[in-house]
Amino acid sequence: MGCLVSKPPHRDKLDELEATMSSLTVREGDGELDIASSCAAKLKEIMQDIIQAGASDIAGLKRVEVLSETLLGNLEGRIDESFISKPNFDDVFKQMMAIAADLDAVRA
Repeated sequence: MGCLVSKPPHRDKLDELEATMSSLTVREGDGELDIASSCAAKLKEIMQDIIQAGASDIAGLKRVEVLSETLLGNLEGRIDESFISKPNFDDVFKQMMAIAADLDAVRA
């Protein structure tokens, strides 16, 4: 008799999140920050799900880590001299820091 291995429930969420993140094309200013924010919140939720399930899904943990690094790279890539000199810099920077806080929670 074979044994059945069930797919972790967060695996589909990670697939969906990865597809959403691949559509993040804007890497400057505040473009698509709402999408980035949503992705960071979902990553945090998925990480909590994995931990509550006993943190035994090493592949899932690794995917969360990679997606987190990708999203952080998107945020860091937005910061340049022209971005800093924009009139709405302070507001956008606060939004970016809130996203980074979610990502830090995932990586901690």
